[in-house]
Amino acid sequence: MATDGLAHQVRGRKEILLFPPEDLPLLEYRARPKGVMRYEYPDRFTRVPLSAEARATKVLFAASINMTHPDRPRKRALEQCSPLRCTLQPGETLLLPAYWHHEVYSHPAEPDGEGLNVAVNFWFRNESAPPAYYA
Repeated sequence: MATDGLAHQVRGRKEILLFPPEDLPLLEYRARPKGVMRYEYPDRFTRVPLSAEARATKVLFAASINMTHPDRPRKRALEQCSPLRCTLQPGETLLLPAYWHHEVYSHPAEPDGEGLNVAVNFWFRNESAPPAYYA
């Protein structure tokens, strides 16, 4: 099932890279287990271990490239991509279309790096067929 999304920025800002569906083969999309993160205040995230059943049945499709530190072959693949870059400011909303890969970098409201970054996302089903390169 594909989903479209709306991202609404409340506080802080987000830098977003949107990759069109034609770039998906270059991003090495693969099925992988859908993980669960646990948050502990003020800034600790840990992965919850998945059971064998969850690893086999709860999957998502995602890029396999580290966007901020790609190795040499993947860096060459990224250079062939044509992402759109935008900055979402408080009060702005962005449509995230189905089949468009997105990378999000959050920045707090205060310039010293302290403070909050708050956004609200709404996802809804897209009934259209996936593009040919998605398969």
